[in-house]
Amino acid sequence: MSDTNVSGTVFDSNGKTVAGATVSATNTATSKVVSTATSESNGSFLIVVSTGATYLFTASKSGETGLKVKLDNGTSDTQKDSLSLGIGFTAVQASY
Repeated sequence: MSDTNVSGTVFDSNGKTVAGATVSATNTATSKVVSTATSESNGSFLIVVSTGATYLFTASKSGETGLKVKLDNGTSDTQKDSLSLGIGFTAVQASY
């Protein structure tokens, strides 16, 4: 198993980028957060995860609701599904 970099962007419910959001990668098999990152001033983030697993990517920031995570296209074959996790909350699931 090796590590891979996953990049993406955090958006609010109006489609504007969000700086300073905490992005978490949760291993769906273990339900454990395995890595976190903070979004930059343009909403972008880079997070490192191990290959050979499926992750749920979520974003949160104090005072913000309905944050969305959009992953950039990676070099590996990934399945990306938007998942509705309650009112105004969206996460992305991907396998690496």
